[in-house]
Amino acid sequence: MNSYSKWLEVKLVSTTSTSCAINSLRSIFATLGLPDSIVSDNETAFTSEVFSQFCRSNLFSHILSAPFHPSTNGQAERMVRTTKDYLKRNKNGCVKLRLARFLLLSHNTPSTVTGKSPADILFKRRPMTYFDKIHPDSQPLRYKKDHVTVRTENGKTVRRHSNQLRLRSQETHKEPDPKQQQQQQSKPP
Repeated sequence: MNSYSKWLEVKLVSTTSTSCAINSLRSIFATLGLPDSIVSDNETAFTSEVFSQFCRSNLFSHILSAPFHPSTNGQAERMVRTTKDYLKRNKNGCVKLRLARFLLLSHNTPSTVTGKSPADILFKRRPMTYFDKIHPDSQPLRYKKDHVTVRTENGKTVRRHSNQLRLRSQETHKEPDPKQQQQQQSKPP
């Protein structure tokens, strides 16, 4: 878990060996970049010399939490419990699917502390969810030859020729009215 953004990463592993932990961390670092430090418990995978060498070679510090005192890494312990609870309660699909759904929810849910989702903080954008996709305003335009069919927010379907439309992201440029220009020029200063 990233302590700044509250971004959660969960990897399914077959063993708790050092090599498995290193491979999982490499996968995470390939996406998110190298951290300044990581905090872990005193599992043998994290206390081995191979893991210490991995930390040194990637230039980050490794902080071990106090033995038999899980509250020293309370944020991570809480997320482990939340993840396990979700996976136990939600029995729809295989474990990988349930975990993927949980992570999507976790990444898009605003934090009570920051008021922003982890994705907003880390990537400055919010990933699309199923509900974003079914919202009428996010439906793609359907092109048919030179005509475009658009569904508006209120559910109305409008068909227009493609040269009658402007993209929302373009600034609206209003041409000045020639009569108004003549009136403004003819007025004495």
